[in-house]
Amino acid sequence: MQPADRRPMTFGPRLLEVRPPTRLGWLGHFLVPGVFDGRHSFEIIPGPHHHLTFVQRERFTGVLVSLLANVVEHNTLRSFHEMNAALKVRAEGGAQAP
Repeated sequence: MQPADRRPMTFGPRLLEVRPPTRLGWLGHFLVPGVFDGRHSFEIIPGPHHHLTFVQRERFTGVLVSLLANVVEHNTLRSFHEMNAALKVRAEGGAQAP
């Protein structure tokens, strides 16, 4: 994972849910479980007229969550929005995102 304007970070998440083609979920830990954990999921929801809704969620838990809330709110959330925007461009057949 590489948050916007930050160095890349490597996690070894554990898959929690794999339901192709609609859901993927995992749990990642920073350092050790219980310190700063992130439960992340992607979901594709079919809608009318061949439209799809993409939902990305992450829930953070652990003893460092309150200390890292600012970083998560500003950097990680921004990175998620950037990723979602690039995915939208690709899914709609627009220019290839970098």
